[in-house]
Amino acid sequence: MEYKGERIVQNLGWVLSPGVSEMDEEDMEDMTFEDAMRRLEEIARLLEAGDLPLEESLQIFEEGVRLSRICNSKLDAIEARLEVLIRRDDGRLEREKFDLEGSFSNNG
Repeated sequence: MEYKGERIVQNLGWVLSPGVSEMDEEDMEDMTFEDAMRRLEEIARLLEAGDLPLEESLQIFEEGVRLSRICNSKLDAIEARLEVLIRRDDGRLEREKFDLEGSFSNNG
């Protein structure tokens, strides 16, 4: 069923933009983290519903994998930029890189 250039997934009520699963990596890289996460959530709902043909399910699954990698890459870049202020025993404040596992780059 076609509606104003968009394909409506029957019985689900979700609208998929045409050609979204054909986005190339460069287009995906330009997406914000939040937009990529929203699309991943949409993909998860579509796949969980189980109403898509196998080939279309595979295409959006592959898109989801690419988006997931891009999101992880964006998170890694943010983590590399994070710094925290550490108060030393002598009262001095020092800036150190923050590691999400809870350790710091300069333990001193």
